Parts: sequence; C-alpha cells; structure tokens
Amino acid sequence: MKNHLGSTKALNDLIVSSLLTKYELKKHEGQNYLRVEISQSKKYILEDYIEHHLISKFVQIHKDEPFFIICPSIMLDYILKDWTTNGEVTAINPSDLHINTLLFWITLFAYKTEYSVVVETNLSIPLQKTLCYFFSRTIKDCEIINMDNRFHFKSFLELYLLSNSYRPYLETGELNEMLSSTEKRKLRKIIAKEKA
Repeated sequence: MKNHLGSTKALNDLIVSSLLTKYELKKHEGQNYLRVEISQSKKYILEDYIEHHLISKFVQIHKDEPFFIICPSIMLDYILKDWTTNGEVTAINPSDLHINTLLFWITLFAYKTEYSVVVETNLSIPLQKTLCYFFSRTIKDCEIINMDNRFHFKSFLELYLLSNSYRPYLETGELNEMLSSTEKRKLRKIIAKEKA
C-alpha cells in the first residue's frame, strides 16, 4: 500500500512539474498524453525517479530525443481536467504545489545561465504571477521572478539547502551544480561553521 501511495504521489508530482514547464498535449486513439521537453543532461534524474517510484508504465523516455512522454492514465486526465482547457493551463491548483513538487520541478527543468538559474514555461503571464505567489508562500527563503516566459530564482543556495532535507542525494547534487561561485563559497562557510 505504501509503495502504491508513493508511486501515485510521484506521478502526480511529475505531471504537475511538466505542466509548469514546456509541454504539448497530444492524443492517441482518443487518449491524452503529454510530450514534455527535457535536456539530455537531465534524463538520468528522470530515469532514477521513474525507477525509484515504480512508474515506468506511465512514462516513456526517448533516449535520443529532447523529450519524454507521460502516457495516458486516469491521473493524467484528472489533473488535466483540473488544470487545463483545450490543452493549455488555465488554473493552478495550489494543493498540488508541495515543497517536494516544486523542488523536483526545478531539479528536472532548471538550467544555469550567466546570471541566474531559470526554468522555461508555457504558462500565461497571469499564471506565471500566480505560480510566483504560491511558490513564495511554500518556499519562503528563495525569491522567484517571472520574465519572458522564464522563471528566475534568486537565493538559489536556499533551494539547495532545502533540497538537502527533502530530496534524494542525486537531485540535491544536480542543484549543487547550479550554484554560482559566490553561493558555493557561502556553502563552504556554512559547512565549516557546522563542523566547528
């Protein structure tokens, strides 16, 4: 029973994370599925997540393509009905935006730029603002800003530290790679202080 609940929650988090980024709603034989863009360098995280949570029958990874598929399921249809109209997100259900969900979304879809860490999105501007509002209520120590169909994160070190408490080592390691050199210096000071 516990494994089933964990798998259900994991699939829910993956679907919600995908709706917050760049996806396409497709149909096959009258059933909905999602085609979601993903960087080749992030696929190992998704593969580990799928294997750990036993959700391989719900997700297909295309090795040589920059996307994965969330297969038709009752859960996908339920979330699409709750969040979308005609394939576009028109509402955000805050009850789906847990710390774990948001951290997983960032781990799987964020990338580092010269000045910040960003996640690209298809959300409309009003929904981007809505997500920023709920994000700041859920994760208080990290600022999120929407700009040009991207979310930018300030105080990324705080996300990394939070991830240490909530997410698996593999995902936390991915967030570590996105820290700026200044944040890495701060992290070393924090670790040194804890050891003292």
